[in-house]
Amino acid sequence: MKLKILNFLLIIFCFSCTAQDEDDKTNAVTQRITYSDGLSNAFTDLIYFDKQFFLVYRESDKHVFGLNGVIKLLNSADGEKWKLVKEFSVDGVDLRDPKFSVNNNKLMLYIHGTTFEGKNVSKLTDYRVKYSNNWNKLDNVTLDNKIKTAAKFTGNEAWPWRVTWAKGKAYSLGYNGLDIFRLYSSDDGLFFKSSDVVYSNVALPTEATIAANSKGDLYALVRRNYASALFQKYNVEKNEFTTFAELPFTNFTGPNFIFLNDKYVLFTGAYQKVLIGLYNLETNEYKIIYRFGCCDCGYPGMVIKDNVLWVSSYSSHETKGGSSIYITKIKLDDIAF
Repeated sequence: MKLKILNFLLIIFCFSCTAQDEDDKTNAVTQRITYSDGLSNAFTDLIYFDKQFFLVYRESDKHVFGLNGVIKLLNSADGEKWKLVKEFSVDGVDLRDPKFSVNNNKLMLYIHGTTFEGKNVSKLTDYRVKYSNNWNKLDNVTLDNKIKTAAKFTGNEAWPWRVTWAKGKAYSLGYNGLDIFRLYSSDDGLFFKSSDVVYSNVALPTEATIAANSKGDLYALVRRNYASALFQKYNVEKNEFTTFAELPFTNFTGPNFIFLNDKYVLFTGAYQKVLIGLYNLETNEYKIIYRFGCCDCGYPGMVIKDNVLWVSSYSSHETKGGSSIYITKIKLDDIAF
């Protein structure tokens, strides 16, 4: 089980990639936001809310098994000049993977926490903080823990990796890197119930993002550690996400996507490099429009603002003994559909 738990926490680095239908003509501007030799600045998310950008990431000395992670939150009025507005830490807990979520024009930040005994996971905890002109205290996020698991850790049975609100309800595809990959839902965003539907654990599905289109239909992009990424759509009759396409990126870390409209999806994640792609839901075809960074990289956030796609990510290609945070901007007019 120890090996599987390590797979749950560690990113597998890759070294080469050939994408289909790549567009090398996309004009993009990338800005480095942080730089600190020896520090791992990673696991980003990005949002525009209350007439400002918010950027969040984890800081530690290592990707994993180092100092317990601290979550740093920055804001910017223009996306160019950034300032630190908040730090989050919990004694004895490694915080990581902060994710923004919006419900009914209310902004929240979800943060995961892992407690270790040596290099073994002993407990999973999750937190939520609300924004109202400032950022409030961390509240505990709990799961109903009704699924039988062979995992030995306590706390939450799984990791609700990204929480998405749709029609007044919060959803997350949670996993534990061993024997749980399940849909969780919540009415208040703090207590999540697991679905009765048993999802396939083939090829170890882990991180997943859920998003809704303009009609309220739910879609998901799922990383599988040992196989291609899955594009899925929520099937109301079956009460589950069912696969309609695959992206040929094994271990596609930090998968994320945003609806450009009901036909096109902009997606991102890391496969050797940070990839930004365009997916056609009508033809099930895709192309890569931009690549960035390398090695230890990825976990992007996405925002469309003023006809520009903003993508936050991290990469280790310019940082000695660590990684830095970047923001890439691509004008939507430059994307060939």
